[in-house]
Amino acid sequence: MSSAAPDRVHAATRSLLLATMCAIAALHYCAQTSAQSQPAASMQQVLLDRARSLAARNENATAIQLWQQVLLADPNNQEALEGLALAWRRQGSLQQSEKYLLVLLRQYPRDPRIAAIEAMPVQTSVNARLRQAGELAAQGQAAQAMDIYRALYGNAPPDGDIALAYYETEASLPAQRLAAIAGLRALMAKYPGDAGNAIALGRILTEDPSTRVEGIGLLQPYAADSAAAGRALHQALLWSAQDPAMAPFLRQYLEQYPNANLQYEIAQAQTQAGISPDFTPSATIGLAKTPEEIAAFRALHDGKTLQAERLFRAILASNTKDGPAWAGLGFVQEHQQKFSAAETSFLRAEHWGVPASLVRKPLLTAHFWKTMQAGSDALQQKQWSAAESAYQDALAQRPNSLDAMQGMAAALLADNKFDAATLVDRKLLQLDPTSRNGWRGLLSAWVQSHKADA
Repeated sequence: MSSAAPDRVHAATRSLLLATMCAIAALHYCAQTSAQSQPAASMQQVLLDRARSLAARNENATAIQLWQQVLLADPNNQEALEGLALAWRRQGSLQQSEKYLLVLLRQYPRDPRIAAIEAMPVQTSVNARLRQAGELAAQGQAAQAMDIYRALYGNAPPDGDIALAYYETEASLPAQRLAAIAGLRALMAKYPGDAGNAIALGRILTEDPSTRVEGIGLLQPYAADSAAAGRALHQALLWSAQDPAMAPFLRQYLEQYPNANLQYEIAQAQTQAGISPDFTPSATIGLAKTPEEIAAFRALHDGKTLQAERLFRAILASNTKDGPAWAGLGFVQEHQQKFSAAETSFLRAEHWGVPASLVRKPLLTAHFWKTMQAGSDALQQKQWSAAESAYQDALAQRPNSLDAMQGMAAALLADNKFDAATLVDRKLLQLDPTSRNGWRGLLSAWVQSHKADA
């Protein structure tokens, strides 16, 4: 199993858990510490400002969600109505745009922006061309894709998802690679908290040996929470394993971020490149020595999860004290999102002689996600106190986990503990100011708290 596999597992698990959380309650945040004492109108303005900023970056979908939530509390808010009418036109939906224009005409017939919005063409053709550019890039026809992007935006794409697609496509053309890197560096300087920009730049930098270390440094902070960052980081480390000059860096990296599977893969890559590995396969896959253990771990490494599980269980059926087999089974169970079972297997592996350094990190990971699953299950069953307790436990394990914060905020919000949820959401967006879930949920919490006061 590749080192990116746990990232994919955790990303899939996060999607499942967060979908449950969002279905029960939205998350929210106030951008400044003093906002706790701000009146409702001022808090509403914070959201309007954020929506306006998102629309300026061409992130219309998220801006639309914020404006729609403003209308839940203030159905005739002029700025929200104008923003929605304009944003839906940019999204290519004339019908939705007209819906909000009609409200504007009824409530604010002298609004000068109505005529300007009506005069703006619906950008269906633009969206179609963007889809075409994306399809061409996916097919490896980057030059043709860039012809479309430049016809639409010249050399200055709008900030946001379009800019990322533009620069990532441009970077795949050797002659334009430096221009793409410069564009992404400018985005990072402009939006230092945006993970998407950092991941895109990091991935591109790792493709060149001369900038690979810098790229790895950009990707590492996001690898645990982003499948894309995890995959790019994993590939970059395997490329580094084929370069003798990178051996000291890899040794230091693995000491700082121990990962048994990754050590095994790097050792294999170094061996294939004719480099003497610092970590031998037997030491990095739980001291596997027997042919049966090696075959089971090889199946795990190759992503053949069911085969690996069958082989590990066959070993344990004949010897329940086989530590490496318990460790391997733990990795399989973690991949299957059976975190409670994985935790037990890793504990047994350590008990039967596998060094703690090889199983301690996956053991802690399994325990964390077992706790998160308990919180999600409690939310589904509307057991708010139990959910809050589980997420509190998860935060004790990982105080800066955005997932655990989102879960805690959802539980508190569902339990009508609006002030407590606000405190959690503030910390969430202090850590990730670009969190779309946080901004979408900001007004939801505010609306619910005012309904409760009504």
